[in-house]
Amino acid sequence: MPDVPMIKDFDLFDPKTDADLIQMALQSRMHGSWEILVIDILTHRSNRQRQQIVLAYAETYGQDLVEVLKNELGSQMEDVVTAMFLTPDVYDAVALHEALEGNVLDEEALIEIIFTRTNPELLALRDAYATLYDRDLVEDFTCKSSGDFQRLLLAIALGIRDEVDEAADPIQILDQAKLEAQLLYEPIAEKLPTSQFASTFIIILANPSFPQLRITLSEFEKLVKMDTERIINRSLNGNLALALLALVRITKNKEGFFAEQLYRALQGFGRDDKRLIRLVVSRSEKDLASIKTEFEKQYKIGLDTVITGDNSYGYRSVLASIVRG
Repeated sequence: MPDVPMIKDFDLFDPKTDADLIQMALQSRMHGSWEILVIDILTHRSNRQRQQIVLAYAETYGQDLVEVLKNELGSQMEDVVTAMFLTPDVYDAVALHEALEGNVLDEEALIEIIFTRTNPELLALRDAYATLYDRDLVEDFTCKSSGDFQRLLLAIALGIRDEVDEAADPIQILDQAKLEAQLLYEPIAEKLPTSQFASTFIIILANPSFPQLRITLSEFEKLVKMDTERIINRSLNGNLALALLALVRITKNKEGFFAEQLYRALQGFGRDDKRLIRLVVSRSEKDLASIKTEFEKQYKIGLDTVITGDNSYGYRSVLASIVRG
């Protein structure tokens, strides 16, 4: 499935006009309609355009628009407002810092961010992390994680996964896939120790481009005559299994992976509001429309309907507006 964003650059964009409209809305505060106008503007402008609105607002009104919106929209909107105005690299860096600094390491957040960013995005967020916290992200990963999970995380976080080569020879791609599939199969066929199985999977899954890895997994499954996920579940456990299963899911169906993450973030008492905000905002200019289609295919209900639920106000109204496009 091709990546289809939900938010693109607004064609008739004028940052001064948007800044003035937001200011008028904030001053009117009539029957709640002012919030609808502000949300409509923000959710139909790209992140790059929002940065320009902030500058135009500061130049015209001498105030920080982000702080003004936080004060006027209330505390329930603070996280989503912050998310929408941080640049993607800074937003990822902040989320990773929170995942690393909590009382319990948020492994799922680390997996979601690190495993789904491109090489340039990984390098950008590492630079942002260093600027924000005066620390090296890779060193923090080393301090906060351990074992094979750490090895896999570091291998991907370095941002050296092979890129897609449009000119690659299809025969060469298939030959490489068959070779890598055989390497994955050997620890199973020879009943080698679990440590060897883990090391082989880390090496193979962390390095090829995702299209190449997709073919490799297909060839591997022909050899073992079962899904890769089942093999991992039978052979491994703990955070390494969690990470490898996520990586396989991302490789086979990235939109399906994100649809599942959204569904889990939306469920019952286990709702994870920050995670929900991050998923919607971070994918909005990449592939959210594709994820929305996959979500509705898997769960037979509209993503915006689930997000809104019984509460059409608050931060969820912002997320629903993004998802509706």
